[in-house]
Amino acid sequence: MMATPVSGIGIALVAMFFGLGLPLGMPPEKENPVMGYAAPSDCLVYATWAGMAAPNAASSNQTEQLLAEPEVKAFAAALERAINSAVASAPRGGGDDAERAARLAKSAPLWARTMITRPAAMFLTKLVPQGNNLAIEGGLILQADAAADPLHAALSDLLTTPDHKPAEVTIAGRKFQRLAARPDQPVEITWGASNGFLMIGLGPGAIEGLSSRLAAKQEPAWLTQLKTNLPIQRRSSSSYINIKQLVDTFAPLAGPQAEGFIGALGLKQVTSLQSSTGLDESGVVSRSLLAYTGQPRGLLQLAEGGGIKAADLKHIPADALVATSLSLDARKALEVFLSSLAEIDPNAGVSAQDGLTQLAAQTGIDVRSLLAALGERWTLHAAAGDGSWLGAALTVQVRDKPQVIQAQDRILANLMPPNAGPRLGRIVRTPFSGQTIVHFVPPDIEMAFFAPAWCITDKHVIFGLNPQAVKSVLLRQPSDKSVADLPEVAARLGGTDPLVAVSYYDTPKFFEMTYMYAQILLPMGTAALQREGIPVEFDAAQLPAPRTISKHLRPSVSVLRRTKLGLESESRQTLPGMNIGASAPVAVALLLPAVQAGREAARRMQGANNLKQLLLSMHNFHDVNAGFPAAYSTNKDGKPLLSWRVHILPYLEQQQLYQEFHLDEPWDSEHNKKLIAKMPVLFRSPNSLAAPGKTIYLGVGGKQGLLGKPLDPKDDRQANGVRMADITDGTSNTVMIVEASDAVAVEWTKPEEWVPDEKDPLKGLLGLRPNGFNAAFADGSVRFLSKSIDLQTLKNLFMRDDGNPINLPDR
Repeated sequence: MMATPVSGIGIALVAMFFGLGLPLGMPPEKENPVMGYAAPSDCLVYATWAGMAAPNAASSNQTEQLLAEPEVKAFAAALERAINSAVASAPRGGGDDAERAARLAKSAPLWARTMITRPAAMFLTKLVPQGNNLAIEGGLILQADAAADPLHAALSDLLTTPDHKPAEVTIAGRKFQRLAARPDQPVEITWGASNGFLMIGLGPGAIEGLSSRLAAKQEPAWLTQLKTNLPIQRRSSSSYINIKQLVDTFAPLAGPQAEGFIGALGLKQVTSLQSSTGLDESGVVSRSLLAYTGQPRGLLQLAEGGGIKAADLKHIPADALVATSLSLDARKALEVFLSSLAEIDPNAGVSAQDGLTQLAAQTGIDVRSLLAALGERWTLHAAAGDGSWLGAALTVQVRDKPQVIQAQDRILANLMPPNAGPRLGRIVRTPFSGQTIVHFVPPDIEMAFFAPAWCITDKHVIFGLNPQAVKSVLLRQPSDKSVADLPEVAARLGGTDPLVAVSYYDTPKFFEMTYMYAQILLPMGTAALQREGIPVEFDAAQLPAPRTISKHLRPSVSVLRRTKLGLESESRQTLPGMNIGASAPVAVALLLPAVQAGREAARRMQGANNLKQLLLSMHNFHDVNAGFPAAYSTNKDGKPLLSWRVHILPYLEQQQLYQEFHLDEPWDSEHNKKLIAKMPVLFRSPNSLAAPGKTIYLGVGGKQGLLGKPLDPKDDRQANGVRMADITDGTSNTVMIVEASDAVAVEWTKPEEWVPDEKDPLKGLLGLRPNGFNAAFADGSVRFLSKSIDLQTLKNLFMRDDGNPINLPDR
């Protein structure tokens, strides 16, 4: 499939994000108010970024210092060259698509660089299902400066085809080009460049609305409120998603059960997801807000517990590589799950309740009592001094120690009964530091390294991958420094809003542990790409020295708070991860292609399912009538009457409709033509935009086709076609039905034979789906045949008894 400017931009952004986590659009330029003016007051999705300024090596901000390093600058430039080279050298096949792809490859570097480094804003005001497509309204404004006119010309070149040329329109005194919607491009596109800005509109009225807002110079209230809710000293990007509008639009399409599911989870209370990313005095700050209204329901209730305090982290050592603490009432989580399940499916809710009751009766394990005996504080950590990952420990707060011990004993009694012997392994209890460590010894000596352990104390249940991990937690003293004493963490533990979660990540240590793998894997990956014919000009020597990067790195801390507005997250680090704010340009740039790709995959599958049903009916017809139907039935004078599609209706559970036809009359008789409007949905391809009553499911005819003319034109039997024995090439090598294009759609009852074009057997088959078409084979299988298939092979597939060998690459 041919790439687009948006996908080229997306590739560049994603590649750089995943390369070494280099922050994009940073350090940010000063925000351009025009991007705020572009935001619509009634907005579904919005994203903006400020563009990239030159990094200042004298800045106090560690991220800016890192970006100012000459080695890092050289690496970024080399990575950009490698990406551009790979795009330019990618194989593109032949024909018009190859020419367009070549032109795209030429302009892709300019698109990528401009989108990454210059201020821009993207928005959607409408995204709703409309027939087989999505009705879309939205746009982009990009402060491209000197690149505006070249990008405009490149876009015009890519979008214009000989049979689909744009019209020139004038909007607010500016000239634009507009490409009308049509079946293969169901969205109207308008674009133009003016005063260094490139503007692109999707859908009717998009550019008109954008121009009107720019003239008014008024930032919408929701965007002003977003900036107030999520303050950033030097803002790099912001994004906004109107969750309520999306849920209200798409939830009803999935049916009452899905709506009930969404309501039970509390998602109907969510109003928006807002994010901002930028720089403060020392590093990168990312803030997000999941805003909701009303009394929390469903999942939102799980954030209603008490806040995490410094004392909850005292057992986590200060040399932790990673540490996470979560406030979660497990008993409440179970009840939320059960009540949500009962609201979605009452029968399933009753079954779940019965299951818990039966478990308690049969094993003595009362899940509710056990979870009630546990507290709200959960932690997971791994520390360098405790064996790194092998020393990872999970702790759960204890409210009722005797109840937890009782539950432990009952679980062990059920899993490992006394009479089981050594075949299930052994449980070993080891006294240590006034406590008892319990660990499992597997029966297989090859698994001896696996010894999960746990210990129940007055404060915690401690779980570890081995007894040593549990010992490390038990050895902790009140006077020992903990992760809560680290300045980065301590600064986040204050405040009046309850902390729902907090996580700590020792970025410098992780970098020291993992950077060597980049040095090893990069040459290997480059060589692998070159073996595939992709000339990537990149080598390990272009990676910066470890110390160049590590000296700027600081630990990362993220927190999640419950505020009066909703759930607010905040992360501080030297390098931004793939958080919502930082990745907003990528997410929005890829939103429309991703949605369309998902819908196309679903439609292609539905089309294949339709064809399989038709094949099954054909075989059932053959079993009853000792032959397949011909392309159409005839009367005793040889006059064509009705299509094969009519005669298989009884085998499609459409007997009542079949009985409505006058089988001795032609398809367009006064009576029969009234039944065209009753075409079964199975004959309608999910991609087709053909007129009502028309189908693109065509039987392959011709002299050697499976659904050709009647063998005896004056024989009025319905089964006047070929038999299974006539398919001498094999049923797996012979196409019976094709899913063609709308250009060759026919009334479903019309007695018409479809014969492949001798010179171009693909004629009439392309255009419905990207890159090929669905074909139904006589063996009952459905395969997607590429438009690049060898034409002689395709001709052979359309003939049942030509005797030529078949070699399909995708088989």
